[in-house]
Amino acid sequence: MLLVLMFPFFCARAEFLDIPLPGGETGNLLDKDVFTESGEEISVDLNDGRFLYRSKNLSVEIERRIRTYDRLAVWYQADIRVRMQDGVPVETWDMVTLREENPMQLSVYPHVLARRTGTVFAINGDFAHVRQSYVWPGVVIRRGRVFSDAPQPSDRHQFPPEDTLAIYPDGDMTVALSDAYSAQAYLDMGATTVLSFGPVLVHAGEIQIDRISRHPLTYAQRTAIGMVAPGHYVAMVCDGRSKDSKGLSLLETAQIMKDLGCSVALNLDGGQSSAMVFLGRQVNQMVNSLGNSVGGRKAPEILGIGHTSSMSGEEEPFSWWK
Repeated sequence: MLLVLMFPFFCARAEFLDIPLPGGETGNLLDKDVFTESGEEISVDLNDGRFLYRSKNLSVEIERRIRTYDRLAVWYQADIRVRMQDGVPVETWDMVTLREENPMQLSVYPHVLARRTGTVFAINGDFAHVRQSYVWPGVVIRRGRVFSDAPQPSDRHQFPPEDTLAIYPDGDMTVALSDAYSAQAYLDMGATTVLSFGPVLVHAGEIQIDRISRHPLTYAQRTAIGMVAPGHYVAMVCDGRSKDSKGLSLLETAQIMKDLGCSVALNLDGGQSSAMVFLGRQVNQMVNSLGNSVGGRKAPEILGIGHTSSMSGEEEPFSWWK
């Protein structure tokens, strides 16, 4: 029997610092071989659906996975590692925007945002900008600035439930129920960024079945972000609602994140919003109602990491598959 602990205080940070990684590593003893001594290493294999970026501080490895039994589903899972120096990551996650003074404005396609900011790797975020006028827009913090502090009650069966993922300067990530903490409480704990969407998929290495089962069993495009340990992260995006990929359920998404070693993981906005961008070009494949390949939904932010000048130009196709 799986015990699922959903206590409001499960954001406590200390318990995540020494969770073992696959192969017996610990969170602050990442494999130094994943980084280069200098310069960048970039490899793209479209036949196998593999993408690689390595620098002296950042490693991103993306792999395409295909599920064929019972229905077709295609997703891309990324293993992201950051060099830790004196207990602090050299590269950090950030909600990348074109307008730092007001990050909820000026929506563009995810690949455009990545190109203009030189972001190595990115996925879509929580689309908090569309909820700013809601009664309960959730707890939303960007670079230490509070943009909303009104989460919906965690006992409501509303989607998205506005569960949170908090990001800290030391590379830690925590997840919590929507109303577990106020914005000020997150700031007091040192969080610099808080995303609000959900549900929580994984906490303390366990799938949160109780939280996930509140929502209908549907197959769709999915985006998820998780942490194995500070400095080691996992992101995934699933294609869906097309003949080439029917999509995944929330539970299947959670199982993937757990199998990849995540101690914590949160579901982010999905559907047409789902996007994974590598060096300025979209990795996942999306189609519109006419079956045409399209970019992800426009947004003012992406959740990104790393900076490079090795970026696709404005005139390049938006997708790696065009």
